[in-house]
Amino acid sequence: LIEIEESKMPPKTLLGDVFSILFSNNVAVKMGDEQKYFSISPETRLIVAGVVRSKGDGQEKIKDVIMPRLREFNVPGDAIQVENVDFVFGDDIEEVVSKLKGEVETLLGLRGQI
Repeated sequence: LIEIEESKMPPKTLLGDVFSILFSNNVAVKMGDEQKYFSISPETRLIVAGVVRSKGDGQEKIKDVIMPRLREFNVPGDAIQVENVDFVFGDDIEEVVSKLKGEVETLLGLRGQI
C-alpha cells in the first residue's frame, strides 16, 4: 500500500496519514468509475511517500523523533504492523517518485531489473 503526498507538508500531516491507515481494516481505491476495496492484514506493507524538506526539522524529525515513537505504538493483531511502515522522502515530487521506485524494486526483489 503506497500513500503519496504530492505537495510539501509538515511531519504531523504525514504521521496523520499513517495513523488513519493503521486504524483501518481496508482501503478503497477508485479505478475508473469503480470503487475497489482491498483488505489490510498484518503482512501489508505501508509506504508513505511525500515531499518533505531535507533541511530543518522535516525528514530528520520524522526519522529521529517520530519513528521511534511510532514503533512503540500498539496496533491490533489484524492491522498493518508498525514495523511494516516505511517513509520515502524527497525535496520535490520527482525525487520522491524516483526513490519510491527504488524502494518498490527492492521490496519485490527486482532492484536494477526494471
